[in-house]
Amino acid sequence: MIKIDKITKSFGAKTVYSDFSLDIPTGSFLAVLGRSGTGKSVLLKNILGILNPEIGDIWVNGLCVNRASQNDLDKMREKCSIVFQGSALFDSLKVWENVSFAFLQKKSYSEKYCREIAYRNLKWVGLESSAELYPSDLSGGMRKRVAIARAVSVNPKIILYDEPTTGLDPITTNMINDLMAEVHDKFKATSIVVTHDLESMYRVCDEAAILYNGKCVFYGPVKNIKTSKNPYVEQFLKGDTDGPMGR
Repeated sequence: MIKIDKITKSFGAKTVYSDFSLDIPTGSFLAVLGRSGTGKSVLLKNILGILNPEIGDIWVNGLCVNRASQNDLDKMREKCSIVFQGSALFDSLKVWENVSFAFLQKKSYSEKYCREIAYRNLKWVGLESSAELYPSDLSGGMRKRVAIARAVSVNPKIILYDEPTTGLDPITTNMINDLMAEVHDKFKATSIVVTHDLESMYRVCDEAAILYNGKCVFYGPVKNIKTSKNPYVEQFLKGDTDGPMGR
């Protein structure tokens, strides 16, 4: 379980979160939505302990992330994966090396083993034939699939996606959505996707949280969101310029 308990997080004079709380059950798939600049990606960095709140605590599977030792943080992160908005592949490494990067870094695994891990996961995302290419040889959608193959290579308990369908065409977007659903079904990992893509939310997620002005203004099942009378939900879904979220 991931528990965000009354956190406050600021950058200079800008307060991103103020007394913000959110409980994410183990095994759920949560969509985090909100207007640009509401701190959606900051939330992922707080969960991983890359950023820490000034007030409050963040718990990940029993570990208080913002008070943990570096050793405990490293152990926790070994079971977490993140798919970055820009895929964040290493241009100087081949595709298979990107997928097995976590294993290659440890120096305790043979190249044969690392290749086997990479090829197996690349086959799963339909890119086994691209294993010996470099990221620059791939389209945006292919790079995203490589990033997902890398994410699942460590058999994660938590997977974080930062706007995974941004900039993709509709067909590739549907492919990535289906792949995220398959990942969730296979690994049963607690998953969080930061997105503006409502179709992704409907297609993949079971829970949704809408952030605004440092708070979570809606949290509940995706299946209920269309009928919600919450004014924040209504404005966000309709894209109205007038409402509690302002212009």
